Amino acid sequence: MKKLTVWLSTLIVAIIGVCCLVACGGDPVGTYKFDSMSGKMEGLEINVKVGDKLMGVVELTEDYMVLEIKEDNTFTMTAMGEKGESGTWKQDGGKVVLTVDGEDMTVDLSGSSITFEQEGMKIVLKK
Repeated sequence: MKKLTVWLSTLIVAIIGVCCLVACGGDPVGTYKFDSMSGKMEGLEINVKVGDKLMGVVELTEDYMVLEIKEDNTFTMTAMGEKGESGTWKQDGGKVVLTVDGEDMTVDLSGSSITFEQEGMKIVLKK
C-alpha cells in the first residue's frame, strides 16, 4: 500500500509539472517556419499552407516566412527570403512579445507553433 501511495504521489507531481510547462507555453527559443495562412487579402478569402500557391503565383515553402528566436532574447524574421525585422523578445505566459523599434507585437505560443495576425491574416509558424 505504501508503494502505491508513493507511486501515485510521484505521478501527480509529474502531471502537475507537465501542466505548468504547457500553461507557460514552453521554451520559445528556436527556428519557426511557415506552415499556413488564412484570412482576407485584397478582398479575397485566403486559406493556404506549405506547398500551395498564393494567389496562383507564389509557391509557399517553409522558407516563405522564418522567425528565429534566440537565447539572448533577440529575434530575426525573414519573409520571401528577404531580411525583415529584428529586435528583442520576452515571454509572457503562453505568449511571446516581439519588440522592434519600441513597437510590440504579441504572438501566441502553443507547443511547437507560433500564431499571429498581420494585416488581417492569421499566420502559423512551426518549429
